[in-house]
Amino acid sequence: MSGTRKNTNHTSKLSEELIKKKVLEIIADEYIKKTAEIYGITAEKCRYEIEYAIKKTSKNPNTYFIELFGNRTPSVEEFIFKILVIAEEEEHKNNA
Repeated sequence: MSGTRKNTNHTSKLSEELIKKKVLEIIADEYIKKTAEIYGITAEKCRYEIEYAIKKTSKNPNTYFIELFGNRTPSVEEFIFKILVIAEEEEHKNNA
């Protein structure tokens, strides 16, 4: 019985991770499309530019980048989500 429970918990955690990953992909894709439209470029070009900026910054990170992501290179989705969360927090601070 306990073996089944452990397996169910593991499956549940995997499902949660897959859902989280999919949500991040959807948020990032929407952000990329909107940003690309603003700058008059394709979504693919916009994604490439974000990836390039992340990789470039990861090679010589500043203190703030390290504070946000540690000594690793975040995915485009993680980077965009983190930046959007920070922007929302700043907006709430400014409106308080």
